[in-house]
Amino acid sequence: MKKVLLGLFAILSISTIAADNGVNVYGRFGLDIISRYNKIKNDDTGETLVKGKGKVAPGIFLEVTKDINKNAEVGLGLGYIWHGKRDFNGEDDDYLISGKLPAVNSVPLYVTGKYKFDTNSNAKPYIKADLGYSFNNMKKSFDLNVTEKATGNTATMKEDGYKLKNGVYVAVGVGVEYMDFTTDLSYVFTGAKIKYDDGDKDKANNSAIRLTVGYKFSF
Repeated sequence: MKKVLLGLFAILSISTIAADNGVNVYGRFGLDIISRYNKIKNDDTGETLVKGKGKVAPGIFLEVTKDINKNAEVGLGLGYIWHGKRDFNGEDDDYLISGKLPAVNSVPLYVTGKYKFDTNSNAKPYIKADLGYSFNNMKKSFDLNVTEKATGNTATMKEDGYKLKNGVYVAVGVGVEYMDFTTDLSYVFTGAKIKYDDGDKDKANNSAIRLTVGYKFSF
C-alpha cells in the first residue's frame, strides 16, 4: 500500500508541475559501471559467503523538473535499476557450497535538483543531486549446490526465507548539457537490508559509479 500511495503522490505532483511553463521532462538511461555491496559473511566463522563486487547494472529514469531560474531546476524522478546475481560460495570440513544470490532490483523515487553554469555556448556543465527512497526486491528463495568432499556427490539445496528491505537513495554528480542532450557521471548510494526468517539481518547497501545519458523535452 505504501508503494501505491507514494506512486500516486508522485504522479499527482508531476501533473501539477507540468501544468506550468518552464517544465522539463528527461528520459535517461544509466549504467552502473562500478558497483559494490556489503559483503555477506558467516556469523560463526567470519567467512565471506557473498563478495562485495556487483555486476554492471543498467537503469532507466524519468524526471520532471521546473525551472527556478535560467540556471537552476528542481523536480521529481522515478527509476528502475537491474542489478545482476552474485556468486555465493562457502565450505566446511565436509562440504563445498556454491550458487547464485538472487539479483537485487531497485525502484528509486526521489527529489532531484540541477544547477547549470553559464558558458556562453551550447555546452553547459552542471551539478546534480537526488535524494529519495528506494523500493528494493529480490527472490525470496534460491538454489545452492552442495558437494560432498569425500565422494564428489552433488545435491541441490533450496535456501528460502529471505526478504529485502527498502532504504534511502542518494546520488550526486557532474555532467554536461549540450542542446537537449545530457550526460553525467555520479556517485549513487542505495540502502537495503536482507532480513531472514529468524530475525537476523545483513546489510545489502549498494554504492555505484553511474554513467547516464539522456534527452530533455522542454515546455
